[in-house]
Formats: sequence, structure tokens, C-alpha cells
Amino acid sequence: MYHTWMRFFTPSPLHHRLGLVCLGVGLQHGALPTVGPRTLDHHVAVIVNSGTGWF
Repeated sequence: MYHTWMRFFTPSPLHHRLGLVCLGVGLQHGALPTVGPRTLDHHVAVIVNSGTGWF
């Protein structure tokens, strides 16, 4: 099962200056298709709490 959700909001200028801006989140379950290498132009946090594979 593939499930994802996101919520976007408008951070204040103070949050932008502090670097505390989260523009979206998501949750995924089950096997996902293989994708090529990704490059992000921002800092991100990725939490993996189960499963196998490479990161």
C-alpha cells in the first residue's frame, strides 16, 4: 500500500530566519518502486523505523 499525505502552511519571516520551516510531511507503507538518485536543495530529516534496503 502506498499512502502519502502533506500539509502546507505559510511560515512567518521569523521561522525563515531561524531555518525552522517545514513545508510538508509524508508517510509511506509497503514496497515502493525504485527511483533514481535524488538531490535535494534543502536540508531534510528522514526517519526510517523499519524495513530493509539501502539509504
